[in-house]
Amino acid sequence: MPDRPDKPASQSDLLARWKQRKQPGPKGMLERPEGAAVPATAGQRRLWLLQQLEPESAFYQYGHRYRFTGALDADALMNSIRRAVSRHEVFRSRFEEVDGTVYLRTEEALEIPILREDFSGRMAKKEASEWADTFVRRTFDLEVGPLMRVALLKIGVGEHWVLLSIHHIIGDRPSLLVLNEEIFSDYGQAGPATSEQPTGIQFADYAHWKSSREVPTAGFDYWTKALMGTPPLTTFPTDRRRPTEPTFAGRTISAALSGNTSEQVRTLARQVGSSPNVILLAAFQLLLRRYTGADDLPVGTPISIRDRRELEGMFGFLNETVVIRGRVDSNSPTFRAYAGQVKTTMEAALRHRDVPFDELLHRLEATRTPGANPVFQNMFVYNAATTAAKLPGELVVSEDVMDLGVSKFDTTLFATDEGGRFMLRLEYAQQLYDDPTAERLLDNLIVLVTNAVSHPERPLDDLRSLGGKELSLRAAWPAPTAAPPEETTLLPVIHRQLIGRHTQPAVTAADGTLTYAELRARSNELSHALLAKGVSRGDYVGLSCGRSVDLLVGILGILRAGAAYVPLDPAYPAERLRYIVEDARIDVLVGQAGERQIPVATEFVEIPKTGGDDDDLPLDVESKDPAYLIYTSGSTGRPKGVAIKHGNLLHSTSVREGWFRHQPGAFLLLSSYSFDSSVAGIFWTLSQGGHLVIPPERSEQDMEGLSGLIEQHGITHTLLLPSLYQLLLEHARPARLRSLRTVMVAGEACSPRTVATHYGQLPHTELVNEYGPTEGTVWCTAHAVLREDAAGLVPIGRPIPNVRNYLLSEALQPVPIGTPGELYLAGPGLAEGYFERPELTAERFITIPKTGTAEDPLPTVSHTYPQAGERLYRTGDLASFRPDGLIDFLGRADRQVKIRGHRVEPDELTFVLEAFPEIGEAATIIDVREGTQPA
Repeated sequence: MPDRPDKPASQSDLLARWKQRKQPGPKGMLERPEGAAVPATAGQRRLWLLQQLEPESAFYQYGHRYRFTGALDADALMNSIRRAVSRHEVFRSRFEEVDGTVYLRTEEALEIPILREDFSGRMAKKEASEWADTFVRRTFDLEVGPLMRVALLKIGVGEHWVLLSIHHIIGDRPSLLVLNEEIFSDYGQAGPATSEQPTGIQFADYAHWKSSREVPTAGFDYWTKALMGTPPLTTFPTDRRRPTEPTFAGRTISAALSGNTSEQVRTLARQVGSSPNVILLAAFQLLLRRYTGADDLPVGTPISIRDRRELEGMFGFLNETVVIRGRVDSNSPTFRAYAGQVKTTMEAALRHRDVPFDELLHRLEATRTPGANPVFQNMFVYNAATTAAKLPGELVVSEDVMDLGVSKFDTTLFATDEGGRFMLRLEYAQQLYDDPTAERLLDNLIVLVTNAVSHPERPLDDLRSLGGKELSLRAAWPAPTAAPPEETTLLPVIHRQLIGRHTQPAVTAADGTLTYAELRARSNELSHALLAKGVSRGDYVGLSCGRSVDLLVGILGILRAGAAYVPLDPAYPAERLRYIVEDARIDVLVGQAGERQIPVATEFVEIPKTGGDDDDLPLDVESKDPAYLIYTSGSTGRPKGVAIKHGNLLHSTSVREGWFRHQPGAFLLLSSYSFDSSVAGIFWTLSQGGHLVIPPERSEQDMEGLSGLIEQHGITHTLLLPSLYQLLLEHARPARLRSLRTVMVAGEACSPRTVATHYGQLPHTELVNEYGPTEGTVWCTAHAVLREDAAGLVPIGRPIPNVRNYLLSEALQPVPIGTPGELYLAGPGLAEGYFERPELTAERFITIPKTGTAEDPLPTVSHTYPQAGERLYRTGDLASFRPDGLIDFLGRADRQVKIRGHRVEPDELTFVLEAFPEIGEAATIIDVREGTQPA
């Protein structure tokens, strides 16, 4: 009989042919010489090696339970099993290794044990289930055999279970179907027993013949090309780090597609000219894409090599593993198109299925990651339809697969056609995934399949995949809100403090202290001077000031004149300051004497050293007016300005009052006023009537001097980089820091080490990890750090009141819990955009288009689906949700980095370098040293 490699027989075809045959096919070229040594096949050698490495694991075993309902003749059934087993030599097989070669040995007499247990009269189901689990999970000795065991359990009147435990090295799924048919046909047969028929070809004949055949070179050529450049890892985001030595402990959960969805799967399969396994595999790969963000999605799948008539009724291990590499690109914009692409890939893989996977790996020299399967880490297994057998006497039998407590891969999706609907079973590695994570994953897959087959013409990225389990979890996340302040800007709030705190210190620096009264008088004087120079509401006024009390005079004077301040820290490079002045078109510069080196078009206003009378200007400023314009690093090579309005500033500052346990008594301002974190300290402190302390330049380099300032001024609050706080804790005496009530860290990732050091020295001081870009007005998430956060990644927390945070894919689809997504912001802290940069504003500040339909509306779950018309800022930061809604910061989606809390675009550095005439071309390389923190 010639090979027929074009299309393998399906499992249902195998059963049909088995029922129709009168005699098995001729042995022909497959018959082995008598007494010939039989090397194990390539697949068996792989399983032999794995079992030697993990002898106590049941990861390559089958565990099946057959439930018999009705009047069972137990003795007749056991005899049917014995006769069926006797037909196949492979059940009397064992394996041994000689001089590095593994051989298949067939024994003349090797009895298959059949145990019988009676659970009737006891707590049958519970005790029987526990006994059954132990039975099927017991491992086999491949060198001793036998490699199959059977048990008959009596559960009660009219109910029996038959347990079948087989090592995969002697059989595969089609083999089990053959065995089932032989047993059931024999049990109900009135004439001669099936076992009296000639046995035909045995697996040992096949293995001997296989050992003499060479794999065609064309097969290796195909797979070498097909798998070239395959990513070394394609894994779902895990709950724990991947172990270098996996235990293969696993669990299996199940769920079924609805009858309607199952029918739609079959309909779509017919439309694309494929079988349902292609549709379900395509959906599984798309779920992988949703969880990983990858567009190259290799998935392993087993293929039965039963391409000869002689092999169709054989019991044995004839599987080979092939890799179906899904690639999502512009050629597959819809699910229908992508399913067609998967079909094509599957057909090509089937034409080259004879290549042993292990031999292929050797030739590919595939990159291996400790603890991970090479090339693919996720498996898809499709089982064609089987029907429950109906035996004489109205005896009904049904089959279910038992959970062996193992997982060979990160995940394996088993899809079984049960006739009316598809059952999906997810096997997952418990070293990687928690049970709730896997349950959400399977639930999300069902939603994705349902949407895909209901709307196959939709773009892939428009298909929803978040299931009810995940949406219910998200709905319970806190979504804090705060009532809007009575005022429309902060200026009236601060003005009340200027009047009410008359003699109390407002600001202290190296050049002295100003009381609130003095600050009021001097800032009034500056406001009048600015108005005299023609400054009007909404103008941008430059502010060049060192770390002195004049800084607050300048800020308040500009704001009280109705203008917005543009920080020009004289410590910054002169070229950068010159660019900002020109870009913002600054006509008036406020500064200290000696700051005239910054070019301005017209006027320089010196900060007054004394104040006039208490002639307060009317606070004629609205929430839509700009409060300040801060420049950050730009990806186009030029710094970009972010204009923050008074309404943004009011929200950012006012919600601190309700969020924090303690309000600032004395705030130590460490950052430059050209850096947006300074806004938190300045305006929060003034609005609460606190005391702002400005340390000298470079004070962060002197930990002893810094701790002295904290002790001297009784500092209660400060905001600093986590790395700087770590240095302070390591070098300062704890007694000098005991006035601290709240420490905020921001600007870079907070390390677990810093958390541990903090709680070791200042356990009663509140530690808060803040996150927020300039475009979101200082902060948008915060986390009150707990002692237990020292055990792992420190989260950036949850949204602050009235702010909404979304984690979205590139297609603006919400990513599942635990999955990396880009962080988008919405809410009253959001800036309007970049100063006179409409193209960049359009790129980073987006408005959500209308999505969903009346028949298929979007869920309205907080922090999940942005709603139509909502305006979002795309941060460029990657993050993930924890199941409780906390957000973990994961790094950047682009090349931007942070150095000491400052955003730096490598392209800006390249732009500056190439401005030098001596440099033709330049490149900026990011070098992240081991031990540094991501930003």
